Formats: sequence, structure tokens, C-alpha cells
Amino acid sequence: MTAIVPITAESIDGYDAPDRPWSQVQACLDKDEGRVRRAWLSTTCPDGTPHTMPLSAIWFEGAFYFNSGARTRKSRNLAANPRSVLTFSGDGFDLVFQGMTSRITDEPTVDRLLEVYRANGWPARVQDGQFYAPFSAPSAGPQPWNLYQMTVTTVFGLGVEEPYSAMRWRF
Repeated sequence: MTAIVPITAESIDGYDAPDRPWSQVQACLDKDEGRVRRAWLSTTCPDGTPHTMPLSAIWFEGAFYFNSGARTRKSRNLAANPRSVLTFSGDGFDLVFQGMTSRITDEPTVDRLLEVYRANGWPARVQDGQFYAPFSAPSAGPQPWNLYQMTVTTVFGLGVEEPYSAMRWRF
């Protein structure tokens, strides 16, 4: 498990709820490291409008990974503007991850993630740095699928149970 360490942490709660330590979010990430989680990815269209789609994201070695076909709207958006937002709920938090997302083509990383995907039950194979399989999520578009990595820059954690805090961590 690779921990990421925030540079700053601040409460953005207007109700004097206690600060929540990053270690609580890190524990949520570590608990499911290498496992597929349902998340929502937001990118920016060329005209500036937001585009949000559900996908399967994997937290692995301090970053989020997902796959997508090159012709999907999210992939085309990321090629033009790598800023993105990934959201999900977990362990008493609604979490919003902001960061930079890039296509990964180096063979060692693609091969390492291929094994992670296979461990999650996806019978993919790699050819020319792209994934091929008999199926993928409908939002991934047609094969081949590219691998993407989000490097986190900011996280918002909104408590959905006691103590209902709201925090921002910057990396």
C-alpha cells in the first residue's frame, strides 16, 4: 500500500465540527487497494460544459486507474484537458478527488495493472499498450481500451455520519 501525504489539511465546515485526519481517508483507500470501486469521473468538454460518467476505478500504489476507449467523450476530453474529478462514497465520507489524468502507455505499468484487473475478474490481455477483453463496462466504449491514471492534487471529504465534518486536503 502506497500512502499519499497531504501538504495541507483544513476544515471547510461552517458548523465547528472536529477536523478529520487524512489517515481516515487513507484507511478507506488502503482497505480497497487493488479492488474495483464504482466511481464517477467528471471531465470538461471542448465547449466548457462538464461531462460525468460512472466507471470502475482502482486505487493502486497511490493513484486511481481506469480504462476507457479512445473514442469515448471522457477520453477525448482528457486528451484536450487532463484536469478531472473522481467521486465516490466510502467509510462515512463522500469523497471528491481532483487531479490530473493521463493516458499510461509504459509497459511495466500497463502489465502491472493488467494483473490487478485480472485479479478483479476481468479477463483482459494487453497488445500494443492497450487492453482487449470479451467485455468491459458499457461506458468504456468499444475495445481497445486505454489505461488512465489520475494523480490526486486535492481531496474533499464530507462526513455523512457523525461528526459530519467537511475537510480539504491538498497534495
